[in-house]
Amino acid sequence: MNSPNKTEKLLDPAQALDDYFNCLLGTSDTPSANALSNKRLGDELSTTSTHLKFQVAGLRLAIRLNKVHAVLPWPAQLDSSLGNPTWFLGKTWIESRALQVVDTARLIIPKSRQDALLARPQSKMGHVVVIGDGRWGLGCDEIFGQIQLLPTQIKWRSAQGTRPWLSGTLAEERCALLDIDTMVELLDGREWPA
Repeated sequence: MNSPNKTEKLLDPAQALDDYFNCLLGTSDTPSANALSNKRLGDELSTTSTHLKFQVAGLRLAIRLNKVHAVLPWPAQLDSSLGNPTWFLGKTWIESRALQVVDTARLIIPKSRQDALLARPQSKMGHVVVIGDGRWGLGCDEIFGQIQLLPTQIKWRSAQGTRPWLSGTLAEERCALLDIDTMVELLDGREWPA
């Protein structure tokens, strides 16, 4: 039993959030403020940028607004075919173009942690965030709007690791920052890391 005089040491809120994301997303690579070897970061490292903040399966995510092609309401119908990965929900047609819609939560949450987080019906997804010049759509539950971020607000991750699509974490916003260019490359090649 704990004595009332015993003092417990609490983690710094930023470190606690980072530990939470590492546990949830199954990352073990160490975040580094100097992990600037990722050439894609470009102007993200020197200027304020606008991001779209949204949620999937209770996990808050953000992506650079200039990487968002559109935000659409959830389609009435998705055409799916056999043989696709479980994260691929199907295709819908937007202005005579095929939009491939994916279950974002199934992509980014490790399989070992998906059962509890993905016990939501597909119908809970309310929006599709269109990326990759309109080829791919990320299914999401809720859109929170736009946020302005300074590079110093982001705890950058190295390009190495098991989650190459994860750019960093935002302690203040309590969300993960996605690298959309890497996500599109992985989706195009159907080479999503397990």
